[in-house]
Amino acid sequence: MCGERATQARVNIQLIDAESGAHIWADRFDTDRANLTEAQDAITSRLARTLNVELVAAVGRRIEQEKVVNPDALDLVMRGWALQNRPRTSANSREAQRSFERALELDPRSVDARIGLVVQI
Repeated sequence: MCGERATQARVNIQLIDAESGAHIWADRFDTDRANLTEAQDAITSRLARTLNVELVAAVGRRIEQEKVVNPDALDLVMRGWALQNRPRTSANSREAQRSFERALELDPRSVDARIGLVVQI
């Protein structure tokens, strides 16, 4: 058994989210030292599949978190940008600013409305 153990390798792998510290994935691989290249390919493939699934889930969570609560706020943001893209006049600028401000009143999390206000300056 000692000779067999000397030719075996055990690889423990953990994937941790750097931002949150959350544990995403872990696995253990037992392989023959002579087949370390094959083990590397197996680890990489399994990690890629896991990451793909996790990334799709993360994007879905982010979309849910960033949804505009009030569709009227989104409409006001789009109106503000439409006014912003017209020829620059003081009337267009004031109306665009009012649209962005009203959007923020309806949805204080609206990043696009905040950007629109900053562009107005």
